[in-house]
Amino acid sequence: MIRNKKQDYVLAYKQPASRTYKGWEEEALPIGNGSLGAKIFGLIGAERIQFNEKSLWSGGPLPDSSDYQGGNLQDQYAFLAEIR
Repeated sequence: MIRNKKQDYVLAYKQPASRTYKGWEEEALPIGNGSLGAKIFGLIGAERIQFNEKSLWSGGPLPDSSDYQGGNLQDQYAFLAEIR
């Protein structure tokens, strides 16, 4: 049986994300594709959108370290099949 029914998905919240670290970490909605991302806080009147683009970052906490990978974890491809 084929269905052509349109279904709308709606996210509704009672309050915006707080302006604290917890608001950024746990409450704001993440969007993006891995290279370009943002957090949407849901404020009324003046929305806050915090974005991150990978080319804005250089170095890191230990850029001169021989094992520093630019914030990327090594050998994580082993988990790809499980994630899929």
